[in-house]
Amino acid sequence: MKRAFKIIHTETDAHRLIGETIDPRNNRLAASDFTDILHVSKACGAWIESVVLAGGGKNTGYGLNFDADTNACHAHNIHVESGRKGAIRIQGSRVTLIGITITRPGKKYDIVIGNRGGARVRETTLANVCRSDGRPVRILLGNADKPKIQNSHVEHLFWESIWLKTILLFR
Repeated sequence: MKRAFKIIHTETDAHRLIGETIDPRNNRLAASDFTDILHVSKACGAWIESVVLAGGGKNTGYGLNFDADTNACHAHNIHVESGRKGAIRIQGSRVTLIGITITRPGKKYDIVIGNRGGARVRETTLANVCRSDGRPVRILLGNADKPKIQNSHVEHLFWESIWLKTILLFR
């Protein structure tokens, strides 16, 4: 199984991904062959705009995954299908999501912030984040500061977040 269908990985220069549809099925590949559709790793200042992340499903981890070593990344006007775990995972700090539409919700949550031990996730911003079915975006918080939320209909999964924080304490 491959790590991700598409990877943004850069340690020095800002990376831009604009106006693409990323869907493994377009290349006659099964989404189940990948843990994530788009994986952002070791990126500082990555800019993702007007992108469709499709092909998520029961065997894909996340549609969009920001690794712990990312910093100051921005995603604008993104349509993302959830994988079996959720639509978006944020491990890095200073990640900003604006105009995100989750087209197929995750089974238990839609966005998870800080679900690993190590450095605390800080300065996450969620603005105009929604689900296509009109229901609240379900957010799971682990080792993370509370995100700044603007013009978004969200539901903080309080008890599930307490459980995750407890698990992370003992790792």
